[in-house]
Amino acid sequence: MSTFDDIDVRQGDSYTLSPCSPIPGVAPMPAARFEGDAREFFEEASPQTQSDALPVLEFLSHGFSITSFREQKPRIWTALIKPNEAISNQFGLTLEYFLVGHGFPGDFHQRTLLAEPPAKEAYRVDSRLRFVASPSPLLKPSCAAWAVQRKLAVVPIEVGRLQGVTDPEKLLYSTLAATLWRRDVFDDPEPVTNPAEFFGRELVTNEIVEKILLGQPCAIFGLRKIGKSSLIRRVRDLLVGDPSTLTISALLLCNAARIKSGRWTAALVDLLEQWSRAVNEAASAAALKTEVRGLKLPSLLASGKPVPTDAAVAEAFEKDVDKILRAARSVSGTMGTTTRLVAFFDEADQLYPIRQDAGHWKSDYFSLWDTLQSMKRGLDNPGELVYILGGVNPVGTEAGSFSGRPNPLFELSTLFLPPLPNNEAEELLSGLGARSGLMFDESALDRAYEITGGHPWLLRKLGSKIHRADQTRAAVKNVGEAEVNRIFQRTRRTFFSHVDWILNHLKDVAPEEFKLLKDIAQGGEERYWAEWKDESFRETFAAHLEAYGLLLFDDEVPRISIELVRAALIEPIAQVFPEQKMQLREIADSLEATIRIRLINDLTAGRTVAEAVDAIVANIPKDAKNRPKNREQLREIGVGAGVRALVESLNWGDYLLLLARHADEIAWSATGGSVDEKIQALNEAVALLHLARHSNDAELKKVIESQGFEAVYRQVRYANEILIT
Repeated sequence: MSTFDDIDVRQGDSYTLSPCSPIPGVAPMPAARFEGDAREFFEEASPQTQSDALPVLEFLSHGFSITSFREQKPRIWTALIKPNEAISNQFGLTLEYFLVGHGFPGDFHQRTLLAEPPAKEAYRVDSRLRFVASPSPLLKPSCAAWAVQRKLAVVPIEVGRLQGVTDPEKLLYSTLAATLWRRDVFDDPEPVTNPAEFFGRELVTNEIVEKILLGQPCAIFGLRKIGKSSLIRRVRDLLVGDPSTLTISALLLCNAARIKSGRWTAALVDLLEQWSRAVNEAASAAALKTEVRGLKLPSLLASGKPVPTDAAVAEAFEKDVDKILRAARSVSGTMGTTTRLVAFFDEADQLYPIRQDAGHWKSDYFSLWDTLQSMKRGLDNPGELVYILGGVNPVGTEAGSFSGRPNPLFELSTLFLPPLPNNEAEELLSGLGARSGLMFDESALDRAYEITGGHPWLLRKLGSKIHRADQTRAAVKNVGEAEVNRIFQRTRRTFFSHVDWILNHLKDVAPEEFKLLKDIAQGGEERYWAEWKDESFRETFAAHLEAYGLLLFDDEVPRISIELVRAALIEPIAQVFPEQKMQLREIADSLEATIRIRLINDLTAGRTVAEAVDAIVANIPKDAKNRPKNREQLREIGVGAGVRALVESLNWGDYLLLLARHADEIAWSATGGSVDEKIQALNEAVALLHLARHSNDAELKKVIESQGFEAVYRQVRYANEILIT
């Protein structure tokens, strides 16, 4: 790998190399913007290399300045280029970029692309993008293949196209657009690691950094893909880059098979390995001989040895941490800084002992956290060891005990990461849009926020759909509200799948919160008050949903705060029959609960309990099918246990009959049609749902095949909606 690490690039005023500037052996350049000593190194290059580089540097100087230049070998050269304000604003290029020049027209190898900028200047260079200039016809395919392999963008500059060009600035813009605007910068499934793509979250970032500096552990909770992992990595980068403290960090992905399916000792070994490696790297960077080696715990756990007791593991771990800390203090002492060990546990709720698949973690959870807490308290300076948790379910910090054992993480400081506020959501969409040639107007930004509720992953998905709808554009595209609506409607089903993926994780780790959210989406505030009134933790579950940014309360009345989430919870996404049948059964349960609420609320309004019981029982047929209790038995239930118990003793036929006979007392919703039409819709929906509830698969499949699942689903969904006021 070729580098130019030995070059000390000095910064200075930029200037152009004009026609009167003599360059030995080559013609003068009309305009080339150099900074620092880049010109000196250019002039020291061979005449042939200068001749190869001249047209490229002149061309790029219409939008960049050259901050460094180095001849690697004859006709192979590298440079750093910095965008001017216009290019930066147009394409979102904010750092410096690495340029590789290759002068041989008939010979181009991918090894040319392996050159790297000097290590001392790498912090200034955007590693996600580089420029390559060559007259070779293999330039474009080679760069394209290498870009896919390395997952970055390469701007190929075809030297042959630069000869005789009449509008170089236009060519520069179109060259950049052809590469940068085809790349989907919105669609990145991995956590954000580049500071230029980390939008918002400044307050919570500062709060977590402050807690770590004070030596205070904390936990961060939020929905899936809300940005927890990106936040953890951002905090980690800030701490590691702080010159006032030597921060030795380790990051554990608790959903990784090695950790989740392993024992607590695997987590400890991973911490030790990452910490010791970081100390050794810091010592090497400081030219010190300090080195951490010969750790006790890995040796204790070596295969072939007897399985150690938890006490022996804890003791070995403490001795290893003490060794790492002593080495870190030695390094930081020479640097005039302090020392800190930080452990980040991402997806920490995967290790809760109450999970159905907890396995060894039913006991290992306590072993791990008891050991870490005991070690922290035993340090002369407890602030030297800090741990940060990230996850979805906060029960791990709220429960005083699990399975009769004290919870070591009880009352750990907790932060919730909600969706982005409007201004930060606009910053994300506009910032990434600028790098893709998309300019969102205010109406588009407002509509995007209305759809996604500020969830950063959903915002990125929406931006990606808009970008891909016109991926071959050669000019900046202005995006308005109509375009956002058009793209969203075309991809609505895909977005439902995105939400389903997010909420399925919530359903897995926090099932009660998910059930409450779904009941509110499908049954409104009445379901919240009626179905959940006897749940002692209802307010806690609702508070979690509010902290996630999924619920809003107006005068104690809950509503779904993200329209896309509400729609996804009440619209179909199933593609195969077993899932379709399951969704119809869920609607049947929801419809039954909604009918019961209507009957209980509306038939008790203005009546005593006895009067309400009479109003119900008097309309129940003596020979109703599928109901073992007769009228007198039902009356006894109503008088003795109340109207709710009475209604729950009835069947579907009774419900439909009561709704029809008391139609003028039912608080029907304003959703379409007359009362008679609504009663008819209810009867038709119940007939369809009867097939699903009683596993009449053959008939149900016929209906779905003839009408389409979406039409069937909407029909039964409508039956639920006409009873929700």
